[in-house]
This record gives sequence, C-alpha cells and structure tokens, in this order.
Amino acid sequence: MFVVTGLAALAAQAQLPTLILSEALADPSAVADANGEFLELGNPGADTCRLESLTVAVDGQSLFLDPFHLGPGSLFLICRDSLPVSNGGMACGRRWPGLSLANTRGATVSLAWKGGHAEYALPAPRPGISWENTWDGSAGMAAFLPSRGPWLGGDSATPGTRNSRSLRPPARDLGIVAVTWEPAGDGGLLRVRISDRGSLPSAWEWLSLRLDADWDGEAETLLDSVAVPPPASGTVDMEFRAGAGLRGIVRAALGGDDDPGDDIRLLPVEPSRPLTIAEWRPAPRAGEPEWIEIRNRSADSGGLGRRLELSGAACNGMPLGSRAGSLGPGESLILTQSADLFRSRYGAIKARVLQPPGWRALRNTGDTLVLSLAGFTVDSVAYGPISAAAASAPGTPGFSDPAPESAGWTLSGRVAEPDRPMDIEVRVPPGGAFILRAFDLEGDCVRELGAGGSGRHVLAWDGRGEGGRVLAPGPYILALAFSGGTTRKRAVLAGERR
Repeated sequence: MFVVTGLAALAAQAQLPTLILSEALADPSAVADANGEFLELGNPGADTCRLESLTVAVDGQSLFLDPFHLGPGSLFLICRDSLPVSNGGMACGRRWPGLSLANTRGATVSLAWKGGHAEYALPAPRPGISWENTWDGSAGMAAFLPSRGPWLGGDSATPGTRNSRSLRPPARDLGIVAVTWEPAGDGGLLRVRISDRGSLPSAWEWLSLRLDADWDGEAETLLDSVAVPPPASGTVDMEFRAGAGLRGIVRAALGGDDDPGDDIRLLPVEPSRPLTIAEWRPAPRAGEPEWIEIRNRSADSGGLGRRLELSGAACNGMPLGSRAGSLGPGESLILTQSADLFRSRYGAIKARVLQPPGWRALRNTGDTLVLSLAGFTVDSVAYGPISAAAASAPGTPGFSDPAPESAGWTLSGRVAEPDRPMDIEVRVPPGGAFILRAFDLEGDCVRELGAGGSGRHVLAWDGRGEGGRVLAPGPYILALAFSGGTTRKRAVLAGERR
C-alpha cells in the first residue's frame, strides 16, 4: 500500500497526461506506403491507463477503439495492416485499413476519450523519418522532433522503442535495464539490473515485483517491494529468490521519476507459454467458414492449470477484446469470420465460437499466424501454399491432430550444430504439402528448412539461420505445417557453440 501511494504522488507531481500520441510515421520509404504508416500511442504515467473507449481522428478519418487499457510506459501501435510481414517486421496492435497520412503536408491527430482529449499537429513528413513526441519544458509532451535515422535502422525511429530525443536530460532517472529469470531448485532467481541515467544524483526509489498469473496484463500478486539504493557505480544488481510454482509474467516497476519511460519491465517465467494455436483452416470449401482454434494449454505447462483471461490476447493481428472472456485449462476457442456460418456447418461443438471484429481473411498462398497474450508472442505457425486438394478436404475443429496417420516426421536427435547437423525426415500423404521452419522463443522465424509435396523428404539443419548466419546457442522450435491447417512442433537445441 505504501508503494502504490508513493507512485501516485510522484505521478501527480510530474503532471503527465493520461495518454499521448508518442510517435507517427507518414512516409516510410523502406516498405510500401500503404502498409508502413503507423501511429503510436503511449502512456507516460506511472499507473495503468483505463479508458471506456477511445476515438483517434486524422484529417477527418476516425477509428473507434473498445475499452482500452495501456500499462505504465506501454505503447500501442496502429497501422494499416496488423501483420508484421506487411509492415517490415513491425507488429501492430490494431489494423486501420482507412489510415492514410499525407506525404506532402503535416497532419492533425486528435485523441478523445471520456474525461479527456488531446490534439497534435504533426510536421510535414520526411521520407523514412518518424516524428517523436518529445518532452519540452514549455510544451510538455507535445513537441515533435525527427527520429535520429531512417526507420528499420534499429535506432529511435523503430516503433515501440523509448524516446531518445528529449530536449532536457532527466534530472533524476533510475531505469530498469534488464530483468532475468534463472530456475534454481524448486523455484528460481529473479535478477533486476537498475541504472542511473540522470544528470543529478538520484534519491532512493521503490522497486515492486508483481506476478500476473493469468496473463491478462494486470499484475495482481505482490512478490516483493523494496527500496533501491542510488547506484554508486552507475548500476546496481538486485536478486530475489522465488519459491516453487511461480508461473506467469513478472512485472518489475520502479517508483516514478523524471523519465518514467524505462521504469517498467515485463518477464515471462513460464516453462512453456500457456496458449497455443491448436488448428487452423485457411482454405475451406466454397460456402464454408475459415477458422483458427486456440487452446489453453496451461494444464500441460508445469502441471499448473489455471483460467486465462483473453481480453489482452490477439491472433492474426486481431485483438480479441473484452468479449473473449476467459478460457479454462484445456479449453478451446474457435475464431472465425462468421459465427453463424460456423455453427450451421459444424453444429454443436464443445469449444466456444468467437467472431473477432475486423476479421482479416487468411491467405491461401502462405502466411504466418501470430498469437499474443499480454503483449508477448506465445505461439506462431507458418504454412505454405494450400493445395486445391487440401482446400476441398473437410476439416473438423476441436481435434488436435486430424492429419492422416501417414503424415509425420522423424528427427535424428534434439541438437543441431554446424559440425553435427540434425536430419529431419518428413512424410507427406498423397495430394498433401508441407513447410518446415525454425522459430526462436519470441516467435520469429530464423530459417525456412524446406517445403514440398507428397512423399518422403529428408532435410538437414546445421543450427544456423537464414544465409548461414550464426544463431545464439539455446532452445528453438521446429514447426512442421501440413496443408489443410495441421501443425506439429518440437523443441530442439541449436546454434553455434563459441
């Protein structure tokens, strides 16, 4: 209670707005203009921003968002297309097909919510340069400066990063540099590194560690709350021992200071992520619905099953919203473009059926489906072109593996290294097709290992990424996707030992 009171008082002293337009890019140049534009909303405060609704307006166009939650220091991206593959690798929280920012003049952007509003005048665009909302002593959070370099250069223009163009160096700025989790015995060790980046000596700040066990974005269980001594040498390392059964997302939060943008860090401590894409059907027969099935696999995640809140979940770039409710251990949820059409085709099934707003048709020529929960990628699957035979084959949702018995794979081991490649034998039934990819634990594809049609295929992986690039040694996921929407996964160790 003392910590929360302190945070609220510091936030009040800072007089930070509830919600800001933190960054905007009108002329991306690195990718197609129709996809690369984005607006970034930010919460600069020390408390979660909870809005009943939010309207974003740009030059007469409007986008309405349902109940909107944004954690302290969090960012929310709005783009024309939500899929990273369409935005040069950038994942967006909400798709706005009508978004169109002028490339020859500035734009007016307004935010309106119950109890508040804000209006911004963006300068005229520059190719490949975003405009960052930067603190100014006289204007507050309403001064826009150009990013340091072109977008995709890995610098401050990259959306989702902390603003690096502030006109005033923060006088007191303790920031969280890293949070790590190391299993130890029945529990584990949480390590937090804190850095002093201010221009004046920092006073003591409060660090609170809270656990979000149901992955809903709200950290409800207090693990620890301690005072942080000012780092004498620039950084200070703090260590916390956690008991057995810790599952969820740990939020490390510092007390507010002159720059709260680096005061929050999230860390999943799950041995495996609790939500998965169980099955999908991108190419149904004419008149039938397409669908994606997601399943709460927390009953298999460390043996601790629990109900998951889905209000903070998104699949295929579509936020599920508050109507998604919750999902019990082992339960499934069917996402489809038409709930009525789905029920008329498949009848009564045990899984619930949800029709997300703004459903985007699944690509039949190959796509990557990304499932996120509380801002983290928890699962992703990639599939290749769907054959005509697969498109006309009947599919039955609710079963984990409807592929024929003749479809399967065999691995020569669980380790892939340059001097010891792993052999992978893939068996595909007549008329079928497959694609095999390797993913890191963040859900990014590091290498496509092969694709083909029916028959027996033998592939080899030397533990390296695309183009032979060196991968960090550690765990990776092999995902074998069959035409028709079935995937099989295995965890392996890969990378080049140094």
